[in-house]
Amino acid sequence: MGMGQSGAAKKQLNQSNQYASGANANAQDLYGALNPMLTAEATNPQGYGAGTLNAMTTGSNQTLGGSVGAAKGEGNLMAARTGNAAGYAPALDQAVQDAGKTQSQNNLQIQTQNANLKNAQQQAGLQGLQGLYGSNLGELQGMMGLGPSTLQAGNQPGTFQQIMGGLGGLAGIGLGAANTASKF
Repeated sequence: MGMGQSGAAKKQLNQSNQYASGANANAQDLYGALNPMLTAEATNPQGYGAGTLNAMTTGSNQTLGGSVGAAKGEGNLMAARTGNAAGYAPALDQAVQDAGKTQSQNNLQIQTQNANLKNAQQQAGLQGLQGLYGSNLGELQGMMGLGPSTLQAGNQPGTFQQIMGGLGGLAGIGLGAANTASKF
């Protein structure tokens, strides 16, 4: 191998090592930040959180309470105007019963949405971890290939060695032909 070629191969190897070292430092920083976050998301998804769940439930209950209160007030007003309270009591009872049923359905829907969100967060965490693993593995495989390929380039024969090898091959052919001719 020529001196220039050997020096170029060593320079390329050093440059590859510098890039690999920088990439490794960046990957460690990112991995250090992402891995704990994704692991927590995969193993303990938070969903909406207690404060948000309480706000959703309270909002639903307040809406229903307002509706029932308005119906009761309207019924009492109508009873006072007509002097017939007996006709409105069953309607008010039905309004309260319907509100309770709606409240139960709303709470169930909120809990179902929260469970679905937790499942989606868990799947996102697992996919993120899988992506980190794939990125790490791919980068490692790529970096492992840089050194050998650079070294292989450094081991390629220079022009002088190629010419000498070619001449040696020709000399071998000439000797082989001479040996074959001497047998006749």
